[in-house]
Amino acid sequence: MPSNPLSNGGLADSSGKRLRAARKALGMSQAKLASFIGIPQSTLSDYESGKHEAPRPALLALEYVFGINHIIIAAVAIVG
Repeated sequence: MPSNPLSNGGLADSSGKRLRAARKALGMSQAKLASFIGIPQSTLSDYESGKHEAPRPALLALEYVFGINHIIIAAVAIVG
């Protein structure tokens, strides 16, 4: 049975993949990005792995770093 992309795991997974891709596109390590936005590296790792969804304050900080709207980072890819 296919997984539901709207379940919490699907949302966190999708945004985590976008977050990781954006970070890598900037050539930043997890440690550097986490330090820049003021969170532990382990927390950023949890966001990227889909273990936890990034809360709005973290998404806003990431929006500032990446120069993209936090909605894009958190958007769910229904198809793909």
